[in-house]
Amino acid sequence: LVHGKVFITMHTLQERFHSMYRTSDYFWMAGFITSIVAMLIGVVLFSLIIHRFFCKRKSAAHSPSHQNRMTKVCASLSATLSLACIVLVFITFPACVMYYCGYNFVGNFFYCAVLDTYILSKIAVYTLFIDRIYNEYFK
Repeated sequence: LVHGKVFITMHTLQERFHSMYRTSDYFWMAGFITSIVAMLIGVVLFSLIIHRFFCKRKSAAHSPSHQNRMTKVCASLSATLSLACIVLVFITFPACVMYYCGYNFVGNFFYCAVLDTYILSKIAVYTLFIDRIYNEYFK
């Protein structure tokens, strides 16, 4: 049954690509392509942030006061939540082709999940900015 649902979803996506009769189909296609580009950019930025804070060797320029633990936690948390928000936005396009995403459980779940991950990501990045303001190294 799982493969049948995936096949139906892919079949419905192919129908959406090949039959562009309404204006909403063009807007759907623009949103779908934009979300693919945003997801690719998000994955690249996420990997750069994680590599920067956790995979590089520590040299003399990266003293403990320069990158404290709070900076690493806030940056990685913000990057993870931002990527989760981008992926959730991307998932809504194929899911809402198959199921109606209006005022029901599916639509409310996607709306709340995207909104919550976005807000938590912003809180983490603002905490990072405040941490940088009060860091002694940058004064």
